[in-house]
Amino acid sequence: MSTETPSTTEIGRQVVTRLRSRFPEDWLLSLERVVAGVGFLELRGPSDQQAMILAAIRPTLTSNQVGEVAEALERAVDGLPAEDPAAARMVIARYLSPPVRASLDARRISYADAVGNVNLNVREPGMLVIGVSAETRDPWRAPDAKSGNFKGLPARRVIRALVDRRPPWGVRELAQYAGTSLGSTSRTLDLLATEGLIERGADRTIIDVNWADLLLRWSDDYDPIVGRRGSTRIDPRGLASFQKRLAARATNVGPYAVSGSLAARQRVTVAEPRLAMVFVADLDRAIDALDLDFAPDTGNIMLIESLDDAPLLRAVEAEGLRFARDAQAFVDLRSGPGRSPQEADALLEWMRRDEPEWRDAR
Repeated sequence: MSTETPSTTEIGRQVVTRLRSRFPEDWLLSLERVVAGVGFLELRGPSDQQAMILAAIRPTLTSNQVGEVAEALERAVDGLPAEDPAAARMVIARYLSPPVRASLDARRISYADAVGNVNLNVREPGMLVIGVSAETRDPWRAPDAKSGNFKGLPARRVIRALVDRRPPWGVRELAQYAGTSLGSTSRTLDLLATEGLIERGADRTIIDVNWADLLLRWSDDYDPIVGRRGSTRIDPRGLASFQKRLAARATNVGPYAVSGSLAARQRVTVAEPRLAMVFVADLDRAIDALDLDFAPDTGNIMLIESLDDAPLLRAVEAEGLRFARDAQAFVDLRSGPGRSPQEADALLEWMRRDEPEWRDAR
């Protein structure tokens, strides 16, 4: 397939061809025409039953744009002659991310994309096609636009920048703020755009970030321990005692950021924290400074050496300590044991409600 940017008609034809292959042999589906980004599809059943499907065709789609597309489809339906109504509304795109598909499902809008994700529901004539593709890649993306995951340091830095601070963002400005190269920043943005997690303007400026879905997606690829040195220690007097110790010995500990439950507690409380997660720049230095016993099975302090400074970025001061930003605390909790995922959910709900409290303005 060509990696040149396709027209809406080309996207429509590609998706309809793939969708048609899922139909029984005596059913037909055709793209009759495309007008102003709206495709008119004809569905024909085995007894010559016919139905029109109106499809909004978009190269990419974010969750924030679903409402706008739904309204555009309603206007298109209202403009049809009474004797020629549409049997279904749908969205066609190069790739529809899981959050976007969930938003469309909630609005009962059918959809199909070029990688095989489909939910088509037509009542008359009766047709239901549902499928989920294992592909997470836009088929028109250039081969040098790396796909895959967000495990690398540049991706983590770019994501943190996009979440911590509101758009708009130019690519060069974002790269400078995130501390990443232009190339790695562009590749990460390409992947984010493919998954519908950012919205770009005509000049490729990032004008919107679906930050909640972005955090959820990042957490799928994230593990706070893998690739880092760690040590479990114990403060027999509990976490309150440890926090006082950390504040008093911060200079000797070196750069650090408290994450996980203790960081989330600054915002919400699900239950009393049982484990302190602390990222440090130098693990051996922190161990010497804190002087806590090693306790691999019963410890209540997890020290993690951050080989990069991503978890320490833009840490905030509170109660005499340095806490990781909310985005970092969320992914650390969502990847954690026990009730940590529930704490992550509560933190995310607070972040949705009180975005101005934690997200930096431009």
